[in-house]
Amino acid sequence: MTADEQAEAIAALAIEEDAQGLHKGLSALCAGDGLDIDGARALLAMLPLMDSRLCAEHVLPLLPTLLHTALTKAGTPCLFHDEVFDSLRSLVDADAALLVPVVGALGEMYLPAQLRPELQQLALCALPLVAETELPMLMRSLMESLTPASAGTVLRAMRLHLRALPIGMLVQLLQVVG
Repeated sequence: MTADEQAEAIAALAIEEDAQGLHKGLSALCAGDGLDIDGARALLAMLPLMDSRLCAEHVLPLLPTLLHTALTKAGTPCLFHDEVFDSLRSLVDADAALLVPVVGALGEMYLPAQLRPELQQLALCALPLVAETELPMLMRSLMESLTPASAGTVLRAMRLHLRALPIGMLVQLLQVVG
């Protein structure tokens, strides 16, 4: 996909109002060699313009795939990772309902060490809000973000939250996360 075709496809996503059309546009973006840096930046800039529900259900789960090429080919990958993180944090600041999907997307991306504590903070904020079905994703994100300095705090928060779950749910959670 050429840069112009990427730009057109991304612009079309911003005005898409139904899931089927959005899925078609996202599939086109996922095909081929992935997004270049400019396409990735355009996609990140477009996210706040989208319908929150469509963004949460369709775009954010695919964001790691969509951004993978740009993140790996970036001349200064740490700076671009910072841009991605800042864009997604701004998205959460504008709409708190996107917290859990944003944590899920960030948890699926490789993040440099300096961003892991920030992911950890977002994930810890999401812990009391998350539905049981989203717990495995959140737990994986928390485990991926652990550092020796934060392990005690994070594990205590996880233990505190998980103690209220029924034993059957805990067993399922351990099977999925483990």
